Amino acid sequence: MSMAPDPGKILDLLTLFDKDFQPRFSADSLLQQITPQLLHTWPLIELARAYVADGSGLRLVAATDNPESGPPAPEDAFAQALAVQRPVWDAARQFWCAPLQLGQTAGVLAVRFGSDAPEAESWLRLLAGLIGNSITERMEREESQRRSDQLQRVNQFGRTLQSTLNLESILETALSETHQIIPVERMMIALHDPASDSLRTAALYANGENYLTPLNGVPVQLQGSLAGHVWETQQLLHIPDIMRQQGLPAGDVRELRALLVTPLLGRVHALGVVSVGHGRANAYSETDVIVFQQMMSLLAAAIENASVIARSQRQVRNEALVNDIATRLQQQVELDDMLHIAVSDLGRVLGARRARIRLGTRETE
Repeated sequence: MSMAPDPGKILDLLTLFDKDFQPRFSADSLLQQITPQLLHTWPLIELARAYVADGSGLRLVAATDNPESGPPAPEDAFAQALAVQRPVWDAARQFWCAPLQLGQTAGVLAVRFGSDAPEAESWLRLLAGLIGNSITERMEREESQRRSDQLQRVNQFGRTLQSTLNLESILETALSETHQIIPVERMMIALHDPASDSLRTAALYANGENYLTPLNGVPVQLQGSLAGHVWETQQLLHIPDIMRQQGLPAGDVRELRALLVTPLLGRVHALGVVSVGHGRANAYSETDVIVFQQMMSLLAAAIENASVIARSQRQVRNEALVNDIATRLQQQVELDDMLHIAVSDLGRVLGARRARIRLGTRETE
């Protein structure tokens, strides 16, 4: 049996990224497919495990054995390997731990050999470097393609919003398109209600469903909430991992790990707040944040345009109604008829269920 990895099989392993692997870019998914192949690349390897670093530490993403029934993970050796950036031998557990650089993410490749492996450190350093470089290149290609796809969808999103002045249609488009462009498991759009000077939930995406309440939605708690903080500061808030964020209100955490919260800014006034979240930590890349801001700028412009048109239409209708009421009043000669027209017509325009007119003299006032 050869004591060293087979160079030809290493090459075959790395070229799989261009031939057979078709996942959406992710260090996890790529490692899950490449780790089992290591046993064929280097026959001396008895088992192999791959770990990826996240906000809470190292996370097992792939293994050729059953880690629950095997020895405990050598976390101390992992930390040392990442610190010195070279393979480290864990004699107690018979593991070699080699650091992986996966784009902006760090990881560890842990292997155990079935017999002595000459020059294991040198070979592992080479193998880990090749795997890390190949995965990084694949992720960069996937990210580039993803950016292109996102740009096309954002442009289409903007055109769709411009095609309507109906607020409900605008909100429906925002909910339906946003989770198609960036990772979203939950989304809330809260709009400012000038009458009560509060934010009200106008649209919600949760559990794969859209819920629309463009008028008279549920009030949003501002005191001590993330929405209230963003409404006050008028600045985007990005929380990569809620579990590592101190002082968050319990109601804002829920089952989510990553959050983006941004104000909807009109040309003159703030219109509301939008939040999106995902159950996976670090779900939003820098590109996702930029794309989200672009989409929300388009959404704010669409909502503002719809609001301006709606106000103009209401003003035109009200002026027409006032002129109609004035004309009908001028045609009356009896006071009772005038009062009846005033009460019934104004009540209908204002949506009042009851109306009353009280008459008196200056002396009684």
